[in-house]
Amino acid sequence: MALAFPLAAVFERKNRVLNRQFQYSIAVPNSGAAGTPLVIALGGTVMLFQAQLYAIVLSVLTYSWGIMQLIPSGKGGMKGAFRRLMNPVMGALLVGIGLGLMNGTAWIPSPILSLVDSLGN
Repeated sequence: MALAFPLAAVFERKNRVLNRQFQYSIAVPNSGAAGTPLVIALGGTVMLFQAQLYAIVLSVLTYSWGIMQLIPSGKGGMKGAFRRLMNPVMGALLVGIGLGLMNGTAWIPSPILSLVDSLGN
């Protein structure tokens, strides 16, 4: 995220909307994709799982910041910012975190788990 500001300014200085799009496109996709192959090479899938658990807070922060960059700000203060953050991706993320914390695989019916697993694959 820190590199997104100066790098976006290299690509676009005048148009604020394009500058914010560059900030998003630099920060969000590169927050996890660049390190995943390195982590797998160094420690395998076990280390990748541990690294992803460690980085989940960073991922949520980076995604939230990115969405705030893309969606134009308006009036409404904190309520308006909350509306900008509530979108299908953030909703699915919160549901997934909630199900994980409540051990969702223990009480969700197996046909639904099978369907979600197939969709994930």
